Amino acid sequence: MYKLLLSGHKPTFELYSFTPSTTPTSSTPSLVKISDSPAPPSATWLEKSLTRPNVVYASSETENRVYSMIVGDKVEVVSERDSGVKWPVHRKPSMNYSREC
Repeated sequence: MYKLLLSGHKPTFELYSFTPSTTPTSSTPSLVKISDSPAPPSATWLEKSLTRPNVVYASSETENRVYSMIVGDKVEVVSERDSGVKWPVHRKPSMNYSREC
């Protein structure tokens, strides 16, 4: 099973579970909505944490903010910081971060 987190120019994050078919004849793939959770304004860019498996970062295009969220059965915003810019912010996988948002 996989989890898919969908965002966009909307007020919620949508969390889905996806189970692909194991073989073409033995199992039917499924896509099931798990939850809707409040989202920051225009949180259109998502990045997974390098060190924390359940943490995702969202960049708000309208608020100049970067948010960190914990993803379980719901999505919970746990902190935020000023990004200083009005465009998406991304992490560089090759960088060594000593602390995260």
